[in-house]
Amino acid sequence: MLRIALFAAALCLGIHPALAAPAGLLNKTIHISYGFYIPGKSAVGTTNGGGRTESVILYISSAGRVFGKRASRAARGGDDRLGGPETTAGNTRFEGSSLVATRRFGNAAGQMTVKFDGNFQTCKADFVVGGENGAHMTWVGLNGEKYTQTGPPTFSAVTCSMENGNAFAN
Repeated sequence: MLRIALFAAALCLGIHPALAAPAGLLNKTIHISYGFYIPGKSAVGTTNGGGRTESVILYISSAGRVFGKRASRAARGGDDRLGGPETTAGNTRFEGSSLVATRRFGNAAGQMTVKFDGNFQTCKADFVVGGENGAHMTWVGLNGEKYTQTGPPTFSAVTCSMENGNAFAN
């Protein structure tokens, strides 16, 4: 399984200072969940099973700072990450009414784009992932084994919703 804190790098996201959050996103929480699977095999022949589910919660403060939490679950392990702007490498930016998060992992990279409606009341998340220069991706799964991609990645059951306020305040 991918140890990529996938896109959900969005979790440990930072904002480039020059790219401020749109006013309509301030003091809002975004909930994103999805299934993710990259067929892969380890050096000893183990397949990576049935993929993983990920849940991402992003809060955009009244100052435009992004805070996030990601939970990854797979049959052979799990991982939770919590992060704020002070722990990030600036891999998140706002482009008009979209939030774009990128992450490099192993020999691959991923991008999550969250698109918002004109009133910042609804959202839709899209994902892209691939190996460097088209190479097969390699990664360390949640179980600690190293895998090499054997088929195309798939995303499923993608949901995105929003609410006013800070989901981390309670």
